[in-house]
Amino acid sequence: MNRKYRLLALEQIDKKLEKYKILLGDNRPKKGWIYTIRKTLGMSGRQLGKRIGVSQPRIAEIEKSELDHSLTLKTMFQVAEGLGCEFVYAFVPKTSIKETVSLRAREIAEAETYSASVTMNLENQGLSEKEVKNIIEETVKELFEKRPSRLWDDIK
Repeated sequence: MNRKYRLLALEQIDKKLEKYKILLGDNRPKKGWIYTIRKTLGMSGRQLGKRIGVSQPRIAEIEKSELDHSLTLKTMFQVAEGLGCEFVYAFVPKTSIKETVSLRAREIAEAETYSASVTMNLENQGLSEKEVKNIIEETVKELFEKRPSRLWDDIK
């Protein structure tokens, strides 16, 4: 994919995810969504269990498992259906995809440049601070535009 389309794809996914930012943070009710919605509907655990084909004790387990994040997506979809709801999940970047890639590109560029700079200094071929900054900026731009697979490798 060429540079123009990579940037366009990145901007489109950021735009699509923007509406989910409101969901960031832990806004889940204290007893969980399943319990809260079930109780608000006036539905017993036995009734919900019957609607999704499980026992009342299993509903109690499900509600407890929601709180410790151990439910499967399959169960969440089943329970949502039983509650007359849609289960929606998404990965919502803490900033934006664009910002995440930019920050990572900077981390890599700084690590690589400073590593090379130390080696060059040992060989009396050191770069000025301005030259180092320019190399970092060029490397950030290149990494951001090309997004090579090494972008997400461990920094050495």
